[in-house]
Amino acid sequence: MIGNAHFQCSEDKGAARSSPLPLEVDGGNKTTVQYRLFTMTFANQAQLAQLAVVNQAFSSGNDQFNAGTEYWYVQTGNLADLDSQDLSVSFVDFKPGSSFSPPSAGQTFSRHDGNDWTKITADTKDPLANQGALYKGTSSSGNTIYIRFVTTQNGGALDSITWYQLLPKDKDPARITPNGAFTRQASNAGVTAPSGQRAYFSTEDAS
Repeated sequence: MIGNAHFQCSEDKGAARSSPLPLEVDGGNKTTVQYRLFTMTFANQAQLAQLAVVNQAFSSGNDQFNAGTEYWYVQTGNLADLDSQDLSVSFVDFKPGSSFSPPSAGQTFSRHDGNDWTKITADTKDPLANQGALYKGTSSSGNTIYIRFVTTQNGGALDSITWYQLLPKDKDPARITPNGAFTRQASNAGVTAPSGQRAYFSTEDAS
């Protein structure tokens, strides 16, 4: 886990962005981990999605996987469980030379560029409050994180995934490693920072 890497946030006054930003989710050690596979499972044991974060380019069968890329596999037939079920997230690291068989899924997408982490303040509140399903859990670092899943209007696919992290005021946002139990929050919940902490969010387009 890279807990001290500094990423540009919307409030930063530094140089303009000149290269792709790191992905929001940590794929592990880029030398020893070929890819990290996250699995998101509802409390009723139905699977929501798998997410492969690839550090080293490789091919497996007829499929090519590129370094610095997230590959999402969403079980769209289970999206209705976002309305009521808690969630758990686990991950497994695969060493160089490992193969990967993409799971059959109703929705697949990939992305190779992260987004800025935006600070939530009294003036810039959580813009996605009241939208989708919000889950609260922890990162492997022990920090509190949230995941918000917003579906398309007909509920047949994911429209976006938003990651949140709560950090002490002296810490900068870093890549996160969701791990363990995630509890579904109230449908009208927005993320705020408790006293002594800062809250950041970053949204991924699921297309």
